[in-house]
Amino acid sequence: MALDSPLILAVLVAGAGFTGWLLGSRARRTRGPRAGRHLPAEYFTGLDYLINEQPDRAVEVFTRMVDVDTETVEIHFALGSLFRRRGEVDRAIHVHQSILERTKLQPAQREQALLELAIDYLRAGLLDRSEQLFQKLTGSPTHRVAALRSLTRIYEQQRDWRQAISAHRQLESSGTEIQPTAVAHYLCELAEAAHAQGDVKDARELLREARREQRRFPRAALARAGIAHAAGEDALAVRLLSAALEHEPMLLLEVLPRLRASSQRMGDQQSLTALLTSRSRDPVRQRELAQSLILTDVMDDPVALAVVRGYMSSDGMLREFVAPLGGVDEIDDDMLRRIARLLGRVLARGPRYRCGECGFAGQTWFWQCPGCKSWDSLKLQFVGTRE
Repeated sequence: MALDSPLILAVLVAGAGFTGWLLGSRARRTRGPRAGRHLPAEYFTGLDYLINEQPDRAVEVFTRMVDVDTETVEIHFALGSLFRRRGEVDRAIHVHQSILERTKLQPAQREQALLELAIDYLRAGLLDRSEQLFQKLTGSPTHRVAALRSLTRIYEQQRDWRQAISAHRQLESSGTEIQPTAVAHYLCELAEAAHAQGDVKDARELLREARREQRRFPRAALARAGIAHAAGEDALAVRLLSAALEHEPMLLLEVLPRLRASSQRMGDQQSLTALLTSRSRDPVRQRELAQSLILTDVMDDPVALAVVRGYMSSDGMLREFVAPLGGVDEIDDDMLRRIARLLGRVLARGPRYRCGECGFAGQTWFWQCPGCKSWDSLKLQFVGTRE
């Protein structure tokens, strides 16, 4: 089978990423000032291995070929990418460094090599080296946006929130699509760190800045509620917690225990009762509310107990479980709590949250998904009611 056949080109497009190089070399063999040049036979041996689905042997062949010039640089780029995809980051770094050592590279090729090497370093966890190269690439019109996105990711990993804000601002000014709440989250991270260090004044100012950045921002309200509760300002904490839940219903498990704590210290359950009453009117929200009350063990309020009792009455399996005790409507409040706590242990075995972007699941609330690093992507997981 000829190397120039459409079938072979399709194979290379799908599996090896060498299309650009192959098409270019094909054109050079047929026209241009260097027409007639014969590439080393080893290249075609390597291509044959790729075509025959023997990538390991192809890699061995290409690795032995260390001569990089303008005719063969694209295949070395592809080889480095292949190493990186296979998890052999050290070999990818070696390939891309060898490209940069060549003096005859065109400017675009040198920038591409810097980008690939920066990605290698990032994959290897060498954040300082990766950051230095991406910083250089912010001056490249071709790679500026990619470099700034990668720098943002690095600063997030390093928890260098000031630098993350700067990189995000530069992305925003370039006109590219951005995560709209990212800067507000960075400011909240700084505020939470300041509060942890006892600098309440700075924490409050940073949270005000976050709210200016993003109006009705639930994280800022939740963090400010924590500061208010710590300062004994429970009435303010209750208002902020209610606002946070209104703007982000996924915070139900986070808000309920805090709302109970502030309400109990105030000696006023009115706010908690009002929240439970409003959310229990809708059947779907009632089920979610009941499971949240069970998981957080917030069952002191009479309305909370009524919500949990109604949920158990509507679930066929739970009705059967309670039937030997006389039925859901017949058991007293103490027994209801005991059964609900047993149910809570069962519910707690599964994930409470799941990322809507990548499917990451876990027991803990994260503003940024640990899996895909998306902001505001976690959703509450509830068990469906069995009729």
